[in-house]
Amino acid sequence: MTEKTAFGPQALLDSAALLGNVQTASLSSIDLSADAFGHGASFVLSSLASLTNLSFTAGRQSEVDDLRRRYPGLHITCAPIDEFSVMSAYGLRSNNQGFLPVMTLSAPVVAVKSIRQGGGVSYGYTWKADADGFLALVGLGYADGFDRAWGNRINAHRGESLFPAVGRVAMDAHTVSTGNEELTVGDMLTYFGVLGTSCIYAEELALSVGGSPLTVTANLGLRIARVVS
Repeated sequence: MTEKTAFGPQALLDSAALLGNVQTASLSSIDLSADAFGHGASFVLSSLASLTNLSFTAGRQSEVDDLRRRYPGLHITCAPIDEFSVMSAYGLRSNNQGFLPVMTLSAPVVAVKSIRQGGGVSYGYTWKADADGFLALVGLGYADGFDRAWGNRINAHRGESLFPAVGRVAMDAHTVSTGNEELTVGDMLTYFGVLGTSCIYAEELALSVGGSPLTVTANLGLRIARVVS
């Protein structure tokens, strides 16, 4: 396998989508728990600055105290997490009401290789190729919050192509099977968010692994660059 340097994973944050979601859902309060569920409290506060009557909450008093220190004058209280409001505001689930994903998670291909039928991938060979084809090593691993349970269970997207994540997730990378399509180092794969004219909601990924959409974004680490659009 030949590896070349490629830029790292990124979470593209859409200010307009956040503002639109909050207005569409007629929300009067936004939950900033877990650093705004991985989106970043500073991003949320700046994106919603025009909504002067909006208040904020967090699920733990320690989070409330920290946010008050970081943002003097912020009107924030401790309150239980309202899952519906959170998923609406951050666009984690469509609800067929026009909510848009605020975050789009993508990561680069850092290496490519061919594989023969029957060849195994990653620790313990939990996946083996059923035909000759190609693999892509993607620079996103469990140290970034790409959960180990996602291996062999979720898909990556590139244009209209869908590639399954195969084998066990490593600390800094995971592998996808690209079938007969050979990708190029630097190609970006998307896991959820906006993809062209389509939306891939974090809930879809969460359902495939039996988890919560709230943890999908909240667990993403700081090595993933947040890029505001």
